[in-house]
Amino acid sequence: MKKKFQDHKIELVDKVIELDKENRALKQKGDDLRAQRNSISKQIGGLMKEGKKEEAEEAKAKVQAMADEMKRDGRKRGFCCGWN
Repeated sequence: MKKKFQDHKIELVDKVIELDKENRALKQKGDDLRAQRNSISKQIGGLMKEGKKEEAEEAKAKVQAMADEMKRDGRKRGFCCGWN
């Protein structure tokens, strides 16, 4: 049986569950982006050794775009971070 004046708490619980799901999704996205960034960063070194500077610069731009996206997602989660 519901206790008197407890109905408003149900809405709060639903909101917490919703925010938790959103937080977990953003965290997973950040983890995936970091893994991709790390992979591309390794490729950049190889491209530079091979003298493929133009391709390396394109990869660097992609890494920077990922870093910017992670910063935006971090702000959505309420974090301030130094991902570059």
